[in-house]
Amino acid sequence: MPIVYTQPEIKEAANKPLALPNKGYPYSALDDRRFEELLYSIGKLRLEKDWKDKYDEINLLEGVREYGQDCSLHFEGKPLGLIQCKHSIHNTRRISQPECAKEIVKFVLHYLVDNTLIYDPKSFTYYFAVSFGFSKPALKLITDFNIEILKRTELKEWTEAVINDNVELKHLNYNNIECDLKTVLASITVEKITPQDLDTLLNTDGFQSIIKTFFEVRMVIESEPVEKLREDLKKQSEYQTTSNIPVDIILQKFDHASHCLTDYNSSFEGVDNLHIERKETIDLIQWINSPLRKDEQPVVLLVGGAGSGKTVILKDVFLNLKDINVPAIALKADRLYAESITDLQNKIDLEDSFEKVVRTLSKVSERVVVLIDQIDALSQSLSTKREYLDAYNLLVRKLIAIDRVRVVISVRAYDLDYDNELRFYKNQKSFRVGLLDVGQVTQVITKLGIRENEVPGQLLNLLQTPLHLNVFCKVYDTQTNLRSITTLYDLYESLWIQKIVKIPNTSSANTNKCQKLVFAIAEQMHGEQRISTSSQPFFGSFTDEIDYLKSCGILIEADKEVQFFHQTFFDFAFAKHFVQNGKIVTNYILENHQGLFIRSSLKMIIGFLREQDNVAYIKALETILLSSRYRFHIKLMLLNLLGFEEAPTAKEKQLVKSSILPNKELKIPFLESVTSNSWFRFLIEEGEMNKLITKKIVWRNKLAERDWGKVNKVVDKIKTFLDYKSTSERWDIQMNLLWQILIKQLPKSRQAVCNFLLNCSEFQGKSKFIFRLLYHVKEWDIPVAFHLFEKYEPEAGADRFGYYKTLEDVLKYNIDWAIQRYKTHCLNKIEAIKGFNDKPNFEYQDEELFKKMFEVDTVKASDFTLDIIKRISAKMSGVDKSKLYIDLGFWLFDYERHGRSQGYEAIYHLLIDKVQEQAVQTTLWFKQFFADHQNSNSITILRLLFFGFLAKPPQYVNEIFQLMKLFHQKDGLEGDDKIQYQFRQLLHEVYSHFDNSQKDQIDKILLAIKSKYELGIYKDGNGKKNHRLKWYGHKKYLYLCAVPKTELYKRPLLKKVFLELERKFNKVTDSEPNKIRTSWVGPPMDSSSYNKMTFDQWEKTFKKYNAEYKPDFASSRGSILEHSRAFQSEVKNRASHFFPFIENLIDKNKVPCQYIVAGLAGLKEAKYDPSEVQRIYKKAFSITFDREYTLYFVWVSSYFIEAEILDQDVLEYLIDNAKHHPDPEGNTIHNDALNDGSNNVRGSAAGRISEAYFNPAFENLVFEALNQIAEDPNLSVRVAIMPRLAMLMHLNEQKTLEVFLKLVSTNEPEILKHSIWSVQYLLNNNFDKLTDYFRQAIKMESIHDTIAVVLGGAWLKEKAGSYQLLNSLLKVSNEAKAKLVDMAVKNLGNKKESVRAKCRQIFLRFLHSTDEKVIQEYSSAFIDLTPEMFLEVYPLLKKYAPSNVARKEPHYYFEYLLKCAKKHPVECLELLQQVNTYDKPDISQAGYYDDEPVKVLIGIYNSLSSLETKNSEHLNKTMALFDKMLKTQKFRGATNKVIDQVEM
Repeated sequence: MPIVYTQPEIKEAANKPLALPNKGYPYSALDDRRFEELLYSIGKLRLEKDWKDKYDEINLLEGVREYGQDCSLHFEGKPLGLIQCKHSIHNTRRISQPECAKEIVKFVLHYLVDNTLIYDPKSFTYYFAVSFGFSKPALKLITDFNIEILKRTELKEWTEAVINDNVELKHLNYNNIECDLKTVLASITVEKITPQDLDTLLNTDGFQSIIKTFFEVRMVIESEPVEKLREDLKKQSEYQTTSNIPVDIILQKFDHASHCLTDYNSSFEGVDNLHIERKETIDLIQWINSPLRKDEQPVVLLVGGAGSGKTVILKDVFLNLKDINVPAIALKADRLYAESITDLQNKIDLEDSFEKVVRTLSKVSERVVVLIDQIDALSQSLSTKREYLDAYNLLVRKLIAIDRVRVVISVRAYDLDYDNELRFYKNQKSFRVGLLDVGQVTQVITKLGIRENEVPGQLLNLLQTPLHLNVFCKVYDTQTNLRSITTLYDLYESLWIQKIVKIPNTSSANTNKCQKLVFAIAEQMHGEQRISTSSQPFFGSFTDEIDYLKSCGILIEADKEVQFFHQTFFDFAFAKHFVQNGKIVTNYILENHQGLFIRSSLKMIIGFLREQDNVAYIKALETILLSSRYRFHIKLMLLNLLGFEEAPTAKEKQLVKSSILPNKELKIPFLESVTSNSWFRFLIEEGEMNKLITKKIVWRNKLAERDWGKVNKVVDKIKTFLDYKSTSERWDIQMNLLWQILIKQLPKSRQAVCNFLLNCSEFQGKSKFIFRLLYHVKEWDIPVAFHLFEKYEPEAGADRFGYYKTLEDVLKYNIDWAIQRYKTHCLNKIEAIKGFNDKPNFEYQDEELFKKMFEVDTVKASDFTLDIIKRISAKMSGVDKSKLYIDLGFWLFDYERHGRSQGYEAIYHLLIDKVQEQAVQTTLWFKQFFADHQNSNSITILRLLFFGFLAKPPQYVNEIFQLMKLFHQKDGLEGDDKIQYQFRQLLHEVYSHFDNSQKDQIDKILLAIKSKYELGIYKDGNGKKNHRLKWYGHKKYLYLCAVPKTELYKRPLLKKVFLELERKFNKVTDSEPNKIRTSWVGPPMDSSSYNKMTFDQWEKTFKKYNAEYKPDFASSRGSILEHSRAFQSEVKNRASHFFPFIENLIDKNKVPCQYIVAGLAGLKEAKYDPSEVQRIYKKAFSITFDREYTLYFVWVSSYFIEAEILDQDVLEYLIDNAKHHPDPEGNTIHNDALNDGSNNVRGSAAGRISEAYFNPAFENLVFEALNQIAEDPNLSVRVAIMPRLAMLMHLNEQKTLEVFLKLVSTNEPEILKHSIWSVQYLLNNNFDKLTDYFRQAIKMESIHDTIAVVLGGAWLKEKAGSYQLLNSLLKVSNEAKAKLVDMAVKNLGNKKESVRAKCRQIFLRFLHSTDEKVIQEYSSAFIDLTPEMFLEVYPLLKKYAPSNVARKEPHYYFEYLLKCAKKHPVECLELLQQVNTYDKPDISQAGYYDDEPVKVLIGIYNSLSSLETKNSEHLNKTMALFDKMLKTQKFRGATNKVIDQVEM
């Protein structure tokens, strides 16, 4: 079916889905076409707003269901974008990654078939609109589309699926189009349009008019709240918004309030005059000074772990802002605890409200910046008082509403991820604080007198954390053994000796008392479970010691509170005291709550034990690991510590051998923890690595996997109950474990890993496994790795991405070997070329690999690339190479166009760039290239020489002269192609540099040019012979034109011939032959002319550009259609100016009717006085319009209906057209019946009659007409009445019902489909008369979902007989069940208990459904539930938690629990107990979940921990579930991530 570009009028439907206040609009309730019309309507308005300079035309397409676009976007006739609408098939299902990719690929394939669909891929935007949302994988794909799509190994599979599903594409072969496909996919811009984006647009000024066209909006506001709102608004208007405090005083107060941050030490102790500038500081300053992106909030996060330097970065930002006079305040949240904003204002002595003083500054400055450091100190993981965080959160929300304000907040990654009250910030822009780079660390240690090569790699890694580097600077002296420091523990031990054991004689502090003081403070902090404690108990006894420890930076005192310089030093001090006192670690664990926050001190204690009492250490490990009294997360921590040890002792190895490896619960976690080379060698020696590659089928699997016949279902249930793992699942676990171990070993132990792989026995999938692993060998400095690659290279076909990336890494170490391996691959591609029209299958990755080669060695890469290009050229050319020849591979190569492509053409393009670079640099390679190829007969190779010389012509005058002579001798000037064009370009650049002898010879060549074409004979269309003599000399003239005129006029013979030919041909433009250009059609006149024309000029153009006018062939100028659109646009912009002119045109009726309709449509779009427009509209009744423009004329009448001023004359005109107009003919439906009705005359008029409900005087006219139209032979006309029919109940409800029943009596699906909106209103008083209608509707599967809502609503309203009808529908329809669940959830908060009770009944009814649609509806139902409803719905959730629907798709359920965990931790904990029974998350599915269950559990734990009275039973139950998750493979990764963040 051909593409049909339409700009239809979109009518208000009768069957509009209900949009509830304060909720998103129900896009899923629209049908497919209606959703497309919504996007079209929004797009049309955006042309006047944010798309004004981007597009000037939008079309809703018909007949292109398989083309992959619903709306096309143009600018000046050029196709620059599209909107593709994806309406969820099952109403609330998110679009998956494969669906997303296939839609985009489908359109691109159609573009490859028809290049007019895109003007230029690089300037083309593909808007992907969805009615519900994208799955996480789809979102990842679409967010960084150009990169992600090329990474996807499934691209071939997706493309072939699209080709097989589309008849128009069946002739395509993936291998032939892969390069072009990937080029376009890597070039186009893809932007998502989500329901949230649509909500934002529809609620923007100017867009609200669209809402009522598509949705029914009901809002009930009680009068009392309205009055209160008015009073509040009145008070607000009287409220002073700025402060009376002078600006200079405010700035002083800001500086004083910021002293906690500015006093913070930002240099490394012991290193003078050195401060490291962090990249994050620059990033933050740039963000502050840059304009915000669309929808971006003026708040940014600085996210990092403890000790990463966040505070210093914020201090630097603050000082930078002061230097450039930007007002700023810095608040350290860990020092400024405040229960309210007022409390905070008082603490920093602001003397006025924060909002007022900030607003005052914003009036006089371009920016006002508020910095908040360590907001995580108020997070629920550390603080029991939630008021502190609430106060800051409220402050931030108030401040970001003020113009020109920017807020910068630092926060730990853990709290950002796991404190639900910080989730607002998680959606904001963020900068992650990275480690210091090696150069920055070297810069600091050099100041200490240390050379970089003296520092072991492990220590260098440790010092990349700023905290660790600062401690190192504190303790370093020339006696320090650098190899003895590998961990933070080692640093603190050195600090302890340097600062506490060896106190200088000049200090009055005492060593023993210092140790006692540190231990006492640590004990007191541990007892209070706080990171700071009162300093009062220690003054008097330890005054000198406190002063000393403060002076050397170990203690910090403020507001009579004392704390260590970092929390990790508290852990160290506590652990040291613990071990020195001879306490038993196993008892310590049992005596304390075995929660997450015991881990840091416990880790230090274990470290001390290992160093100071190895016997006690081994005993403690054995006791904890083998006893059931200790939490699994603690055991896992010990296993991690053990696996990390670089030099495990003999006793540790024995413990692993005797107690860990034989233990099923401990073995796999230990193997996952192994990182050191020593342990890796141990595992090989013990045969554990070989066990992992040995596939065993145990007796349980043999028993379970046999065929049990009739009892198979019972066996399956037993398997589920026992968490049974099949043989293949067990093998996958083994392979994943092997992969984890080897990947961790590769950076430091690649020799050992490769040796193991080379010598290990065969196992299932070995070749593929090894080849994939080689991608991770980033340093190719070992011969065995090359041997493995060569041995398993055949696997490259299954892992294209890995193959190329591996070779990229190898290039840096051995480019010759890499080229040799890759050359074979390239030759196979070239050999696969079957004929002249075939193309070598070079991909995007090939191009990238060639680029990497050039980065490593330009000369070797140039030689190799040239060889490949020669081979391609030879393969794609003819047999005779004794004279100049072209090849079909590069014949039409266009440097400009193919710079955007991929594949072999892109490689040629790359070689051209490198040839030009070397020509500019006059390298030996380029000189040799010329010497070797000047006499080549290959046009493709000669063009390389021309490109090179064009880069720097004066440098190569003699070489160019020599090349031109040779080219002429080979009859190179006979043709007229791209190389001849380059010859002329080069001639223009170099002619003036030739000496006279060279010029003489070139002149002879130019004057001798004769074209055989110009002397030829051709036959015209009638078979008559004609000569081309009128073109004789044209080619010679082109070459002469290339000679600079100043030179040409000095050469008498050249000048004479040139002037003769100039008189014959005038001026000519020399353009590159065979250049592909895209044409588009615009208005017949220049755009600049339109706003300057008089009315007389307009009228003359209307007569000129009439229906008979035809533009020149291939012209980009349009005719009557484009001219009328230009007129309509001008009228819209200047309606008052054009109104009398349009009236005059109607009165005279001398111009084509298209212009009259365009004028009226422009007045409508301009919202010109509707009464005046209706007056002249009626004058046009006498004009004869054709079918198309009668339709457009009818559309204009909607303007009068919307304004509710439609008069009887216009109504009668509509009635006459609806009854008697010949359009449509017969009963053919071209597209969708409603869409057809809106776009034919009778249907369009009929639809407008049904909207004339506002004038009681119209009653008889309207109903008499509709009763007759309801019998129209064309379905689309009858359907057009239905959508808004219920509006006529305002005139007469009984007559409306009669028309409705008459329409539905035919039982036609299209009428029933569009009857839903009206029946919702008609059933209120007429349910008993609609029973037959409902019985018929139940038989129509396509409307089961909407009928379910109608009948469900009737049941809730207690309509007699509704429940029986509803039940009969539910028996046959899963769509109905799904929709009913949605309706039930939305009404669980209804005021009536009877309604709520029925909704609870519905919610529980389908919990064990296996239907995908029902499961998805239950899942998405949690989006509508609010935390405030939790206790009311908790009984339902207890039934939901163990159900099948929860097990299959719990993503949004987890998100809901996360919102509720803080206030209802005990209930959420109970609900979460079922989590281990849920299906393993599958990233390809819409219901995919990741770490959400763990986040819920952490939220519960934090909430329970923050209670003043802690319930040990609940805390223990939480930790038991946490342990259970750690033991479960599907949750271990996410749970370990939480642990890592806790410890950071």
